[in-house]
Amino acid sequence: MGVLSESYHTSQLYHSTKNQAAFKQQEKRLRETPDLPGNLSFSIRLLSNEEIEKCMDPNSLYALDFLRLQYTPPPPLNLVMTTSALDKYDQCFRLLLRIVRMLFVVNHQLPRHGLPGVWESKSFRNEAHHFVSAVSSYFFDSGIGETWTAFEAALNGLERRMRAEDASSASTNSSFGSLVTEGLESVRAAHEECLDRILFALLLRRRQAQVMKLLEEIFETILAFAKRANDHQLSGGGAATVQRVSPDEAREIREMYMLFRSKVNVFMTVCRGLLGKRGGYGSRKAGGGSSLFAAAAAEKGGFVRSSDEENTIDRLLLKLEMNGYYSAPVATDLGLEGVGGS
Repeated sequence: MGVLSESYHTSQLYHSTKNQAAFKQQEKRLRETPDLPGNLSFSIRLLSNEEIEKCMDPNSLYALDFLRLQYTPPPPLNLVMTTSALDKYDQCFRLLLRIVRMLFVVNHQLPRHGLPGVWESKSFRNEAHHFVSAVSSYFFDSGIGETWTAFEAALNGLERRMRAEDASSASTNSSFGSLVTEGLESVRAAHEECLDRILFALLLRRRQAQVMKLLEEIFETILAFAKRANDHQLSGGGAATVQRVSPDEAREIREMYMLFRSKVNVFMTVCRGLLGKRGGYGSRKAGGGSSLFAAAAAEKGGFVRSSDEENTIDRLLLKLEMNGYYSAPVATDLGLEGVGGS
């Protein structure tokens, strides 16, 4: 079994539908053909020559950008998961693949106790681990988890109202539409709105391109440090006592650390400038999505967030620092320098 097959067959959705008759028919078909629903599979992304060059470097942040998920939604799901929605899923997949890789790097490829003779390398390792962990936690928990939970609550509320309306119609001969006024178009709009919220939280909207560029530069600095540390370890031949870093290498690592601190400070300054700005995903005239979220919010006592809610970038800032650490001067053997400029 591949990664996708294992993920699908161990998912909550898979096990929650195992006892349904329709599922048993699908299970029989899946045993006869190895295809996953919608022919879900990995595929190769079409890239420009410049993007291909980036992918050729295994130490680059973009090394896995050639990989994408291929999915063909079956009817009537294709009316909800449109081409536009699939493109948004692909944007999220590309970013999250980078995040998972960065988590692996900071957890397994950075020197836990630093490099001999470069005390800054231990600080670099700890701060890089904290930064990547905080960003990934914000993306997965606030950016995706909470938003998708709100969308699921909206769908569950719609299903409950449909069942209640069916039961009421059967007993009182009342007309349809007394409890449910939304249609398939409303579900599509709510799904698109959910994805727009996620893209906004993941800093993937077009007007957030400069913020994402800063984040990518920070990740690239961490990857460069990981490569330098790995090269130094390999040059020692795997000896129990790692040889000291040469003066030139030590200076390069210190400069990487200063660059990392500087870019993190700029990134946080830009994020502070985003506080209070709204996503803009609730202003579309297509309608439908907001009404579905609003109906779920009314049913849940306002639990589901409205489309006009401000962004949650303050949560990321809180995860990254609570005491002005990155805006303070940093001391290295290069001298005491202010991070982020005057």
